[in-house]
Amino acid sequence: MTAAAAAATTTTTTTTTTTTNGCASEGAPSDDNDDDDDDPPPKNVREDASSSSSDDDDDDDDEPKDVRVALCIAAVTKNGYALEDASDELRNNVRVVMAAVTQYGRVLQHASDALKNDPRVVTAAVTGFGCALYHASQELKTDRRVVMAAVTQDGRALVYASDDLRNDVQVVTVAVTRHWYALEFASKELRNNEAVVTVAVNNVGSALMHASDELKNHQRVVVAAVTRDGRALQFVSNALRNNKRVVTAAVAQNGCALEFASNKLKNNQEVVTVAVTQNAGALEFASNELRNNRRFLTAVATRNAHAVTAAVTRDGGSSALAVASNGMQNDKKVAAAAVPTRDGTSALAFASKNQNGNLGIVLAALRQNQKASKDISQNCIASAVYCQSNERKQ
Repeated sequence: MTAAAAAATTTTTTTTTTTTNGCASEGAPSDDNDDDDDDPPPKNVREDASSSSSDDDDDDDDEPKDVRVALCIAAVTKNGYALEDASDELRNNVRVVMAAVTQYGRVLQHASDALKNDPRVVTAAVTGFGCALYHASQELKTDRRVVMAAVTQDGRALVYASDDLRNDVQVVTVAVTRHWYALEFASKELRNNEAVVTVAVNNVGSALMHASDELKNHQRVVVAAVTRDGRALQFVSNALRNNKRVVTAAVAQNGCALEFASNKLKNNQEVVTVAVTQNAGALEFASNELRNNRRFLTAVATRNAHAVTAAVTRDGGSSALAVASNGMQNDKKVAAAAVPTRDGTSALAFASKNQNGNLGIVLAALRQNQKASKDISQNCIASAVYCQSNERKQ
């Protein structure tokens, strides 16, 4: 071999070795390479390196997940409805959902089905918003502890409880104590339970509307109801609307409950007197006979000034004089009894023109309150002078 050929061969070998060591070739490293650095590491070193690399990869996966959870918790804590926009994975995360429903129970609707069946999550939700029970799984709607937590927060959540729990005396009693309307959702059996219904009507008398027909005719239950709210008389049986004790208890609480009394008791002077004493406007519901009874109206006016004035009462009713018959508004004795009262100023406005032109009545109103002048027109004053003149002539 010539010197030139030998040089060429040496150059080619060097080039080939360099390229192979640079990993450009897919083949195994060259046997000519004796560099110890390129030898594979011992087996135990390789395993340690592999384990370390795997741990690093796991850290890379876990860290972003923890960050996402933390961010989502912060978001739902500030605004529970943010849970609606969370991923399915996060809506199935107990920490995230607990943070959301603890602040806003109603967002239980956006939790995963699995967490809607989690007693801890659902209890947290209904403790803050009882009616979140609607979104709980069917299984948890039969869970007594979960339902009790719900109706304790809002009695109306009873509507979402299982039939068995709507027939549970303790659960229903708690429910009607928290909200009278819950009685509507109780079982038929418990709506006929005197103890349960009494708790409800003692809360709000109108709960009687949801009681059984039998209890609407039960005097003790009914009296409890109308004593709490006189207008509950409208839900009472016809028999008890004709019961003097029941109706008197009702009109004593709210005079206008007289509207629901029997025709017989609307004509009862004692009952009507109690009613108009409580609310002058109740006279509107008295019988025509009593509204035209001068002796009765005058007697009521004498005993109770408030009952015959034209002032708007605390219940917004009109005065007795305002709803009295035209004949009574034109009756001098009735008008004279009404006008000198503390609210006689307004009573004068409802008296007939004949009577608000009566000088004695006009002066009585002015003595009671000078503001009565606004109800006395110039014609009335002239009429009063004329009436006075005629009275002197007679």
